[in-house]
Order: sequence, then structure tokens, then C-alpha cells
Amino acid sequence: MDILQDNDEVMFVFRFFTGRYTRYNITVAIRVIADWSRGDSMRIRTGVPHLAFLIGVLIVLCALQSAHGFPMATPPGQTARWQYDLAPYTWFAGFTDDIGLGGQIVHIDHNFSQAIRRLDIAPGVRWSGWKKTQYFYIDGVYLHHTDDIAVNTPDFDQVHAEMKVFLLEGAYGYRFFGNDCQGFHALGGLRLWALDNTLDFQSALNPPLHLSGSKTWVDPFIGLDYYSLLDHQWSFTGQGDIGGFGVGSKWSWQIYAGVKYAFTYNFSLGLAYRAIKVNYDKNDFLYDVTTQGPLITFDFTY
Repeated sequence: MDILQDNDEVMFVFRFFTGRYTRYNITVAIRVIADWSRGDSMRIRTGVPHLAFLIGVLIVLCALQSAHGFPMATPPGQTARWQYDLAPYTWFAGFTDDIGLGGQIVHIDHNFSQAIRRLDIAPGVRWSGWKKTQYFYIDGVYLHHTDDIAVNTPDFDQVHAEMKVFLLEGAYGYRFFGNDCQGFHALGGLRLWALDNTLDFQSALNPPLHLSGSKTWVDPFIGLDYYSLLDHQWSFTGQGDIGGFGVGSKWSWQIYAGVKYAFTYNFSLGLAYRAIKVNYDKNDFLYDVTTQGPLITFDFTY
């Protein structure tokens, strides 16, 4: 049976948010794509399940519809003065790859579909502003994850891992190409990582081993930001950056892509996908982790 027809609530919400310009075409396209992507062959190597693929296709469809002549929105307000956007969000973040303390390394594999089932929600808030060719943002999020992991070592059978991560970043951007409706910003910024990790190893034969450690560092990063007003209510934002460069971590990268629907000039609701990877390995503290998953934003523009 049809994957979307079996969920009346999903169809109602989707049709409500697609609006009058995109209701028919995108609804039909997503239904076809959802049927197509149900096979395991569509799973991406990094472990990102089908939802990430669907979000990406939705973004492409919105862009294609804009390119085919749907009316472009008038830019909100006059860009000769500063305008701001305050956006609390919830991030269903999964963790993969390795953490280590005291020479003991543990592999984490907790994808965002598990985070959704367990309601592991990371609260965050983003504040941004723009004026003519200038743009800035400040973004903060707190992530907390615990997991019991089976290990295959001579000394231990299981480990209880706990990670507390506070991530704060800010960047300034300058529009080098485009206009008020769509364009690119060149970005430069700083990203603060504050981590508190704990590993509790257990065994039926050996005494338990408790390891804990905290680290705080700052990574510089550079990147690109793209924005586009697709029509009177829909908009798209994408960002990619790289950083670290050995200053704090060895290296890091981030990818962000999202669509937003404006109910009024002041209030919007958004759906996005964010993935961030960092490799930090100093003084027996290893954090080589990819954090990724969908997030929901609630935007207030003023």
C-alpha cells in the first residue's frame, strides 16, 4: 500500500504546509519518491536513512518549481536597515564514530532514527541578522547522549557511555553574488566545543573501570551560505563549512540544508537537516564523531 496514504495525519500536515503553489506537484512527487526509496539499496554509506534522501529531494523539487516561473516573494522589509530572526529549534541528533578516554576507544552507532524513537531531543536556538550585503548568525545547542554498548575486549564485556556536548558558533557573512531574493554569502566564524564524556566499563570477571574527561576548544571555520526565496511563502537555506585546521581540532566540517514556510511575515516553521563532523585527539581524549539528524525550527522575524 502507499506509504503516505496509510498516514492521513502525514498527508494532512504535508498538504497544509505545501501551500497553493506546490500542493499538487510536490505531493505527487514525494509519494512516488517515497515508494522508490523504501528499498535498503537507498541507504547511504554514512548511515543516513531514507528521510535524509527525501528531504534532499524535497529541496530540489522546491528549487525546480521556483525556476519554472512561480512568483518570487518580495524581500521582507527594507534591507537598508538591520532585520533579525530568532529561531528556537529541536534537533533529533544521532551520533556515530569513535570516542576515547585514557587509551580506551569505543565505537558509537546511534543514528537519528533511534534518536526520534527515544525522543532524544537536543534543544537549540539560532539568532541571525542581515542588512544589504551583510549577514551574521549565532547558534547554540546542547546535546546529551547515553548508551550501553557491547565491547569485545579481553578485559570488559560492556561499557556505559555518556556524552554531554555544548556547541556554540558564530559567523559573519558577506554577499558576493546575488540579490535580496537569492544569493551566496562567504562565511568566516568560530565554533566553541565544550565536552564532558564518561565511560564506565563493566565485566563479569574484572572490576569496573571508570573514565571521565572534559575538554573545551575553539575551531575557526570558513564556508558558504546560500539562500533563496522560492515563492511568497517558501524559502530555502543551505550552508557548508570546513574548519579546525589544527587550531583546536584536527579538522571539522558541517552541512546544513532546510526549507521554511512563512505563515506571516513574523512567523515561520522550518524543516532542515544538519550534519557536523569533528576530529579531536589530544592528551588521551578522543572525539571523532559525526552528529547528524533532522531539526524543526520555529522562526520569529522582526
